[in-house]
Amino acid sequence: MDEDKRSKGLPTWFMGGVLVLLTLLVGLTWLNGAMLNRQHHQLMAMREDIQGLADNLEQGLNPEGVEESALPASTLRRNRRFLRVQQQEDSSDPALKDLRESRDSAAKAVRDARDVQRKVSIEENARLADEKAKLDAAAHWWRPWLYGALALAFLAVLLRAWIRRRG
Repeated sequence: MDEDKRSKGLPTWFMGGVLVLLTLLVGLTWLNGAMLNRQHHQLMAMREDIQGLADNLEQGLNPEGVEESALPASTLRRNRRFLRVQQQEDSSDPALKDLRESRDSAAKAVRDARDVQRKVSIEENARLADEKAKLDAAAHWWRPWLYGALALAFLAVLLRAWIRRRG
């Protein structure tokens, strides 16, 4: 009769296993949420970059580092028409041509100066390094807790097995 009661019930490890699996499920759900949040922030940053590029294209400016072959065909056609009109105006008045060349030269000088300043600026590099370190720390703060919890669970299983063998 005792054998019938034991065989009909659940194994002794069943509830512990269910609790461990539920805990792992909660942990994985939390990790998934953290990764989705990070991905959301990256997508928002990319959206802002694309919006800036679109604004530059609407204003007729060629964004830095983007070749004309990378631009959409409709934009290229519109820019070519615009360039043809500019070239006709340039050929008719040399003063406009000089003005345009000086404006382009000034814009290039400003771009080059900003690039050099960004590269040389120690404070800017230190700030960027600190910002990157903070982002890395924020992205991986959970790892020590996870490893500690796994080590604690493993030690608990070993302790339980040792106690069961002794007793």
